[in-house]
Parts: sequence; C-alpha cells; structure tokens
Amino acid sequence: MGESEEPGEFVEARKSNQKKLDDLNTQLKVPLTFEYLVRVFLLYLHDQLMWWCRKTDSTPPRRTVAAYPLRWERNPETVLKYQQLVEAAGFENVEMVNEAEAAANSIFTDRPTSWFQEKPRIVVIDDNGGSTHVSSPRLGC
Repeated sequence: MGESEEPGEFVEARKSNQKKLDDLNTQLKVPLTFEYLVRVFLLYLHDQLMWWCRKTDSTPPRRTVAAYPLRWERNPETVLKYQQLVEAAGFENVEMVNEAEAAANSIFTDRPTSWFQEKPRIVVIDDNGGSTHVSSPRLGC
C-alpha cells in the first residue's frame, strides 16, 4: 500500500462518521466538529481521573503519555493539535507517542528485569493503521 493510500474500510468509516456529524449539525444552531468532540471527551476523561484520585486518596499523575495513530506522523500539525487538546483538558507533562510505541511500552513497563533475562523473548508489535495488535510467543504474562 502506498504512503498516501488508506484502507478502504477506514475511508468508508470516516465518510460515514462525517455524514452522521453533518446530519446532526443541520439540526443544531452551533455545528459540532471532531475537534470539539475530542476536546469534550478529554475534559470528561480528566475530570473522571481527578475524581478517582480523590476517591482513592491517590496522587494525580505527574506525567501523561498520549498515543496517536501512526499515520498522523505524516502530518505533525495534527499531532501537535492533539497534544494541545490533551494539555488544555488539564493533563500535565504530556508526551506524545504513536500507538505502536505505546503498545510496546505497555508490555514492558510492568515486567521485572528478570523477565527479560530468563530466556530470549520475541515480541511483535503490528500497527495496521486502524488497530494496533500485540502478539508474543510465550509472552509469559
């Protein structure tokens, strides 16, 4: 697949979602945008996180890792805009990583050092531009 090509299923889903949003916007006085919906989602997510921290007497995270689709790397302005939305929602010290890197980090973060020393491990991170799949023979989770 060429760099500028996108899977047909993704293109169709985007068209369908855009049509639904356009249909809804014809009924509203102020149109909704995807940016607005993401902003509101992030605000609610941050509020929920802060509520949970208060409820469990936990310290709020001092660092935030936000993942984005790998295809966004072709358009750095999109990654920057997403980072700005995450920060505006109240998340602190935002680090942006692509989904494949985030998947790899989530696998290895909680493993003790001995897990890596016991025997050779093979871990495959496969980002197919719509989902990130992680597979590992004998992962030992």
